[in-house]
Amino acid sequence: MGGREVNHAHHGGAEIVFDSLYRDIVADERIVYSSVLSRDGRPATVSTTTVELETCDEGTRLVLTEQGAYLDGLEQPDWREQGTGEWLGRLGAELRNAVEGGH
Repeated sequence: MGGREVNHAHHGGAEIVFDSLYRDIVADERIVYSSVLSRDGRPATVSTTTVELETCDEGTRLVLTEQGAYLDGLEQPDWREQGTGEWLGRLGAELRNAVEGGH
């Protein structure tokens, strides 16, 4: 259980850092982590995210719930929703390719 993940990127000339602490991990059930997204060293969001995994007829259903504080106009909820939707879409595509490819 636990751990830390730090991702660095540049967007529009700004340095973006996403720093997460994993608070609770239950295999095949849930992951809970808290994060700070900073832009040029200034906190833009502080959030808690829960990822729940549920078995269903089609395989596994992923439910992601995020609660966040969006600070000083540096990030907006709709921006986060769009970005999260994009990476979940890419994850889904990778998983479909793995299943179809027999991996």
